[in-house]
Amino acid sequence: MSLRERLRRLLQVAEPRRAPTQTSSPTEFFFSFLNISSLFTWLTLLVAMLGLCCLDIFLRVIADIRSLIVVGCGAAVLVTGTLITLSSRKLSNTAAVNDIPKKYMPINTSDVPQPVYRMIQSGLSFSATVSSNIHPNRNDIRHIGWGRTPLENVHFRSAMIETIDILEHAAADVSSRWRRDKQTPVRMYVENLTKMGALDETLGKTYCDMLEDAQYGNDQPSEEEYMVFMKQFALLLRSLGAPPSSITS
Repeated sequence: MSLRERLRRLLQVAEPRRAPTQTSSPTEFFFSFLNISSLFTWLTLLVAMLGLCCLDIFLRVIADIRSLIVVGCGAAVLVTGTLITLSSRKLSNTAAVNDIPKKYMPINTSDVPQPVYRMIQSGLSFSATVSSNIHPNRNDIRHIGWGRTPLENVHFRSAMIETIDILEHAAADVSSRWRRDKQTPVRMYVENLTKMGALDETLGKTYCDMLEDAQYGNDQPSEEEYMVFMKQFALLLRSLGAPPSSITS
């Protein structure tokens, strides 16, 4: 199964199942109201009877300390058992979720308990809703020292430092005498090329100043500084071995 088919199947599973809308008639509404009312009445009577029984037992055993202790212990056991029964479902659901393998995706309701299945469906629906509303805005993302589209893969400081090798190879292609010694600093190398008439003095000094600011500065170069630097570097390459009058032409 391809990745696209798996994503389509996942989104189909994650879609919430909507129940068909049905119009209720007055008769159905009456029987529904009667059912709810009867359940509420029986619940009220049950609570009242239990309250009267508890009050009667309390009035009978309040004079006898032993009977009061027995009844109190029984009530404590009853409350404890009730709490354990009510919390057992939550504990079983949590254990069922933890037992699900990470690479397993429940598809059918019979794969996991119904509460767990509903919780998973709710999470998948939420994820599908969030993913469908996400729109990338790559032009608004600013990583310090890196460019925006279409320069998202350019690290300005590294690219500016790489111009040293480009300048060295370009000078060596023109004349082998202009090859740089590895122990010679960049500024001294550019000054030597200037003295030999290979580079324009103003462009060479500007190039060295901007390169040192980018290489040793505390802040990363911005995109504007990078573009200005590359324009200066392009002019510097044009001046390589050319007469001064043709540099700005």
